[in-house]
Parts: sequence; structure tokens; C-alpha cells
Amino acid sequence: MRLAVAIFVVGTFRGISLRALIQYASAHFGWKLSTTSGLISEVALVNLFLFFVIMPTLIPFITQRFGPLVQTLNLGIVQGSLSLLLTGSLLLAFATNSAFLIAATMVYGLGFGARSTLLSLVTSWINPQRTGTLYSAVFLVEQISMLGGEPLVQNLALVLGFKIRGKACRSLALVCFFQ
Repeated sequence: MRLAVAIFVVGTFRGISLRALIQYASAHFGWKLSTTSGLISEVALVNLFLFFVIMPTLIPFITQRFGPLVQTLNLGIVQGSLSLLLTGSLLLAFATNSAFLIAATMVYGLGFGARSTLLSLVTSWINPQRTGTLYSAVFLVEQISMLGGEPLVQNLALVLGFKIRGKACRSLALVCFFQ
């Protein structure tokens, strides 16, 4: 359960880092803020495709072919989503041109399925009468994470990412920043 709380906290940071990505892309690639805002639309489009095409196609296929328990399937989806978030973060950190940044943002956006699937998985662990309490606790964890995370990312990580001069150091700072 502690790991689930940590994943919900990381899930909050993915939205925060996406907002900071706009500022980073604007400064690093010389884009206007109105142009970089398209990255949020890109992630939204990727998420629509993920939740309305990929997942509805993939879940029945896996269920029929391998017959896993629902909890096992949800855990696999959470693991895959977190892997995509990490991979997307690494790709974003090493993006050297705008086309690579756009492709990396797509991979990063594919990892956004972790929260909803984890919520489904955690719900299966508790008494159904406690579902409302669980959802309230998750909301509280996410709000507290956002309260501390937004200023942290905007004021510390973003500034550090711009001040570090070496490419390797900047990339390392950005990987930490996006996770």
C-alpha cells in the first residue's frame, strides 16, 4: 500500500512536470508559449487514443489469450505505464530537436494510464464499503503532493535545469525533474 501512495504522488508530479515542460520547451527551443501549449493537447490526444482505442483493444486480447486475474492485469498495466513514464522522461531529457521532443512527449503521455489503473487495483484490495474513504485518501495525497510539488518543480528543478551547463548534467537534472 505504501508503494501505491508513492505512485499516486509520482502521478501528481507528471501533471506538474507537463506544465513545466511548456516553459522548458519555450526556453530551450525558442518556441512561443502558445506553441508549446500544444504539448498539453498532444498528451490529451495520446490519452484519448490510449483509453478509447489501445486499452479497449488490448485488455480483451490479453484476457482471452492469457486469462490473468483482473488484479494481475491491472498490476501489469501499472508497471507498463510507469515504464512508459520513465522512458518518456529519459527521452524528454535527451531531446535535442523539436521533432524528438514531440515524439518523447507522446511516449511520456502513454504513461498516464498508471493512476486510473492503480486506483482500480487498490480498490480491489479493500472492503467495498470503504471505497469512498479510499478515494478521499487518494484525493488528499494528490492534493498535498500538488501543494508541495508545484512550487518545488517550478522554482527549484526548472531553475536548476537551466543553470546547469553540461549536457550530461542538464539531462540528469531533467530526468530527475520529470520523475
